[in-house]
Amino acid sequence: MLLRFRVANHRSLRDEQELSLVAVRGRGQPKSDGPVPDTVRVAGIFGANASGKSNVLHALGCLRDAVEESHTRWPALGGTRRDRFLLDAGSAEEPTVFEVDLLVDGVRHTYGFEIDDSSVLAEWLYSYPNGSRRRMLFERDSSGFTFGRSLPGRNRAIVAMTRPNSLFLSAAASNQHEILLRVFRAVTGVSPVFHEGLDTSPSLARDWLGEDDDFFDTVNAWVRVADVGIGEVSVSEKVLGADDREKTRVLIEAFRKISGDDSLDDVPGESEEIRIPELRFRHHSASSTGAFLGFHQQSSGTRIWLAVLPLLLHAFNHGLTLVLDEIDSSMHPALSSTIIAAFKDPEINRTGAQLVFSTHDVSMLSGLLDGGLLARDEVWFTEKDREGATSLYPLSDFHPRAKENLERGYLQGRYGAVPFVDEQELRLVFAAKGD
Repeated sequence: MLLRFRVANHRSLRDEQELSLVAVRGRGQPKSDGPVPDTVRVAGIFGANASGKSNVLHALGCLRDAVEESHTRWPALGGTRRDRFLLDAGSAEEPTVFEVDLLVDGVRHTYGFEIDDSSVLAEWLYSYPNGSRRRMLFERDSSGFTFGRSLPGRNRAIVAMTRPNSLFLSAAASNQHEILLRVFRAVTGVSPVFHEGLDTSPSLARDWLGEDDDFFDTVNAWVRVADVGIGEVSVSEKVLGADDREKTRVLIEAFRKISGDDSLDDVPGESEEIRIPELRFRHHSASSTGAFLGFHQQSSGTRIWLAVLPLLLHAFNHGLTLVLDEIDSSMHPALSSTIIAAFKDPEINRTGAQLVFSTHDVSMLSGLLDGGLLARDEVWFTEKDREGATSLYPLSDFHPRAKENLERGYLQGRYGAVPFVDEQELRLVFAAKGD
């Protein structure tokens, strides 16, 4: 479970910014003073185009990817994969910083690291068992590694395998360090999803092939809730005809030669049957059995919904943090609201899964102070200054009146994070063209 995320010198996030999912009281103080703070299940980020909303989510993804891949996929001599602030010269000399507070087996942990273009400069992991004072598990800096007494295991052996551009946590997980594997799973359980990375192709069928009836019962319930005209989703195997079979053989053989990947399956023989999974969608129609349509015959919004759906189910099943950029893109606002409401409903979200999203849909702010879709501590804003640096701040920094129309106040710029549209400049441009 995600508590807080801190980042500095990443894309437009030049200065340190923090996103918190800790629930707050009316004056912005944490609701719980115990060892484990109360948390919100959703956090929505609002702001103008190019204000940095997506960069906050991208930073979460970079943290996750560095932990998951730095030891196994980053080139040994290739430096780090950082994406620093580019609009001033000084940021090139400053480190990029990521830090996350999260719960691991019910205990608060803080994990973070600093990197420059070539190497990991610092890395740290602390825990707070039973709300006690900070307990150091490990620290890494220019002088080397320090390990706390509460971190047994093959620490020094793993240090010897950790490259200068690799995170120790990544190396430890690759080497099955029992304690650090739990932290690794918690960090990589934060799953950012961007629309350009969504798998809206029929390869979804491959992922769904072999799933049991319970899975499809759940999928079909969600599909019916979406009211996209689909009565049932199923997956079957389609046997390729002779022409398609030959094309597939040629493509596989060509790819093997180009990539040099001998791990691919053997190329099927000329007469060998090739089966591919295929999603089938039974739509409501005048026929008693309905009409079956293929994946590419669905609308773009429906395809986006179908791609997001397994991610939602995975988050709900395992108590993960799902991060969705532009949740309202290609989906009806009612459907976006349904997703958000599901994360806030304890009867649906029984594992404590969380949703962090960005959006332009200001209607989500309606009724916020009177039991609406979002609560005050679930709303965040991004705003970019004249130097191109993004600020991230919560609505809880403000103290709107009980009956205040937050949607109208936001659009009027009362909380910042809205674009300044200079209509007069447009008029001057078109007037000049007219002359």
